[in-house]
Parts: sequence; structure tokens; C-alpha cells
Amino acid sequence: MSEVLLHHVECGPLPLLNTTAAPATVLTGLPGPDGDTHLCAQLATPVKHRLPATAEAADHPAAQFGRDAQGPFLWIYYVALHPRVPGTDLATPATDLPVDISYILDPSIGQADVLDAKKMVWVATAFLDHLSGHTTSPLPSWPDLGDLHTAGEARSEAAIEARIDRALAQLSAIARLGVKRSLPRPRFQAFPAVDIPGAAYTVEDGLVRYQSMDVLTGRPRTRQTADVDELLYWIIDDAARALAWNTAYRSPAATSGASADTLKATVALPLWAAFVSALDPQWGSKTQATIETLLHSSKPARRAS
Repeated sequence: MSEVLLHHVECGPLPLLNTTAAPATVLTGLPGPDGDTHLCAQLATPVKHRLPATAEAADHPAAQFGRDAQGPFLWIYYVALHPRVPGTDLATPATDLPVDISYILDPSIGQADVLDAKKMVWVATAFLDHLSGHTTSPLPSWPDLGDLHTAGEARSEAAIEARIDRALAQLSAIARLGVKRSLPRPRFQAFPAVDIPGAAYTVEDGLVRYQSMDVLTGRPRTRQTADVDELLYWIIDDAARALAWNTAYRSPAATSGASADTLKATVALPLWAAFVSALDPQWGSKTQATIETLLHSSKPARRAS
């Protein structure tokens, strides 16, 4: 196997566009109809591929199909990497190799001797870097998707920690922070968190439980979900809010004597929404709804005349 990074994704879906660099593990190489060898790789972090609203579960691999508030989707664990420049050997260690990325829709593609174009869909262009110290050697057999955790299930603590690190690193890059540790980060707890300071999460029975301060009530609150993406949103939303307030208090407006209410309305709240939206516009919409609720609840009640 070899470890690679996909970076500078262009023209692709949001889950890839919002990723500074997507790590992947090359599993094997398969010849395509053009004669070039195409790499099949497993993404370190699965992504959602949106399907038409009429899509039915029976028409797709059961372990990949899911449905959420936005409609049906497939969890994509594998991608095919195609050389954009004909004749390029993608298996030879190099950096900045121009590639096309296709989502692999059916993992049985890896059981064949040639690449089946009907089992994948082109989604993006990007650049490929081989990580130093690794050599390419195909696995003896294609992995069984049934052995992987599917989308709605909470993954292991180590996998969740890695995703939290990547999301906070992205937020740090957006905010031009030099040290990722300056962002608030929840602690993993082996047992349910009860009356502990700061944010924390636990993993139990396929559910992730997240304890943090409720911005609307100012009191601790515990939420739970089976979707790690939702946990990541909660964490990024909290970190972005803290970052926005920190920026507001350090701004020239603060040093010139602007009131806390003015800083909140003109600096902190817009920055909070902007930081979250920069990672995921759908997340940004949720944060904006929270902000609108916060502003509405903070308005003084009008006295009856």
C-alpha cells in the first residue's frame, strides 16, 4: 500500500472542496480503457455523494446507502484516480501529479481485472502527492465493504479524534492561526461526562454524546447523534464562536471603546457565521439560524402602552 494526499481539488463536490488535503490509501491499480493504469484508493474520511431524490436503496450497495434531511446519498469509501496527462504513471512516487477523481459507487469494481466505468462517477480534478517513505504494493484482495463502519454509526474514538483534528486544522487555516491548540477542543471521555468543565464527548452503543455550553441558555447541555458529521458541526460551531469573540475583543473596535453589544452585533456574530460557512455552507446555515434565535431572544420586550 502507499499513502497519498489529494489536494487543490477543483470543480468537485463540497466534501472534497472543503478539504485542504484529503489523505487516502492506495489499494491497487487497474487498467482502464485508455490503457493507462488507474489507482483505486480508500479515503481516510468517507464522504457523502448525493443521489437524486427518487433514488431507492434497492438499487445501491446496502452498506453505502443512507438518507438524511437533504435526501438520499451514498457513503463513498473508495475513489479511482485517473492520470490527467496520458501516459503518466501514478504509482511512481511523485508530487503534484494532475489527476481526475471518480467516486467508486460499487466496491465490487475491485474484484475485476479492468476498471468498470459503470461502477464509478467522475467528480473532480485535483493533484496527487505520494507521501515519502511508502512504496506501492497492491493488497492481496480487495477489502470487503461490509467490514467497514457505515455512515450512521459512530466510529472508534481514534477515528473520531482524527476527524476532529482535521476539522480544527481547517478552521485554524481559515482564521490564519499559527497554533491549532489555541482552538477549544472537546475531551474524549470513556464514561458519560457529568458536571465536568469544558466540552467533552463519549462514544457508546453506536452513539456519540456531546456535552458543551448551550449558547442560548448559558447552561451545560448534552446532545447525542449517530452521525459523526453532526458531532463535527457541534465542535466547529463552538470553536468558531469562541474564535469570533476572541477576535472581536482583540479588534481595533474594542480598543477604541466599542461596547460589548456593538462588538457582538458587528464583529463577533458575523465572524462566527463566516468561519462556520467557510468549512461547510450547510453548517453555516445552521449557525445563522442559531444566531437569529439568539438575537431574537435578546431583544427587550416592548412595553404595552
